[in-house]
Amino acid sequence: MTKTDLFRILIKTMGLFCAIEGLFTLIPVFRYTHGFFTMGMVLNTVFVLLLLGITYVLLFQTDRIIRWLRLEKGFDEQHIDLGGLDKRKGLYIALLIVGGLLLVNNLPTFLYECYDAFKQSVAPTYFENDTVFIDEEVFEYRTMAISGLASLFGFLILTNYQRLAQWVERKP
Repeated sequence: MTKTDLFRILIKTMGLFCAIEGLFTLIPVFRYTHGFFTMGMVLNTVFVLLLLGITYVLLFQTDRIIRWLRLEKGFDEQHIDLGGLDKRKGLYIALLIVGGLLLVNNLPTFLYECYDAFKQSVAPTYFENDTVFIDEEVFEYRTMAISGLASLFGFLILTNYQRLAQWVERKP
């Protein structure tokens, strides 16, 4: 594996992780905008466009980034010996790490939110000193949906890492 291949793998992995994490961070923000042409909606749209631009550059313009940052300079040898690890296997490992991080970061939140929704639907009242109190808090499913989708994306990356690696490696 050459040093340029290693930097390509690292930059594309950062781009994929940036896209997925940014997407699941920005989706809930759109719910809080009141009206179409408010300042919040404009800023959210700018952030989404900026995220898409950064993702495109990190995934499909990696050679330009490597040349611009001069990452290939300063090494004594052109090849890096990683014990038989080629470019494709390195990308597989990177995708497995990204999918695993998504699953590990979001699955506990999803399971807790599912438990909380179940608990609230089964027992909407509770007793304290022989007085019945009705729980006024309305359960919102937003956190459960976002963490569930992020967990699903992590699972899909873990199960389809070979196809995803072929898609990431292709030239635009």
